[in-house]
Amino acid sequence: MKRTCAVLTVLLIISFVAAGVYAADAKEAQTAAPAAKEAVVPKKDEAVPAKDEAAKDRKKLTPAEIAAFKEKQLKDIDKQLRMVYVKGGCYEMGDFSGMGDDDELPVHEVCVSDFYIADSEVTQALWLAVMGYQFNTPYDPDKPVVEMSFLFMSKFIVALNKLQKRYYRLPSEAEWEYAAREGGKKIKWAGTDDENAIGDYAWVEENSDSALHHVKKKKPNSLGIYDMSGNAWEWVEDYFDFDYYKTSPRKQPLGPVTALWRTLRGGSFLDDAIRTRTTYRYALESDKSMKNVGFRIAE
Repeated sequence: MKRTCAVLTVLLIISFVAAGVYAADAKEAQTAAPAAKEAVVPKKDEAVPAKDEAAKDRKKLTPAEIAAFKEKQLKDIDKQLRMVYVKGGCYEMGDFSGMGDDDELPVHEVCVSDFYIADSEVTQALWLAVMGYQFNTPYDPDKPVVEMSFLFMSKFIVALNKLQKRYYRLPSEAEWEYAAREGGKKIKWAGTDDENAIGDYAWVEENSDSALHHVKKKKPNSLGIYDMSGNAWEWVEDYFDFDYYKTSPRKQPLGPVTALWRTLRGGSFLDDAIRTRTTYRYALESDKSMKNVGFRIAE
């Protein structure tokens, strides 16, 4: 019995000593380590501090301020967008010169109704005015907006129509060629039939220094439309089919019902005289973009 009591007494002493050491270590650790920042819980009527200091300066726009912003936006668009009226008619679409590829044949009669087409490719300034942000870097307001896929470009047209309450769209391939050829005339390049005069009307491989240029710096064609040859390829509405001309309807052709490709027209600053002809056809997948591909709108 005595031996049992002695053992219990020793165990109690060891426990008290261990507890004292643990408390001392904890106190030392608490003193050495910086105290954790205590969470601040706002009182019931106390405002919660803003995470973003700039948020303090934000305010909800009044109806008058919203109206003023939209008015300025529309004015900016009007400065950048000029539509040219094109009287409809019938013409011989396709390679009339003998310089073209098989997909430009056969030459076939096509009739288009009256329409409007923009006098230049959509510029970076127009994109900014409509979409509210710049797309190309570095930003140059008077250059065409490029590197634009067909699918992404479509968002611009939706936004523009919403703002303007109009029905802007891409030109059909038949409309594009009709306008480039000044109402269907047999003109190889937009503005001229003389290969030696291409440089007066277009930015092409020979005179561009491999760079995109400002719109409207060359002569327009006789309809007052600029840069339909060279500078930037232009999306048109039609899907692309190599053999479409063999089955194209005469009146208002709109291209194949569907395809893997969309049609491009006009050539670019990287292309030679052959590829910048008014009848030359090219194609690209709808989700693809290139540094020399832009677009112009019609209505």
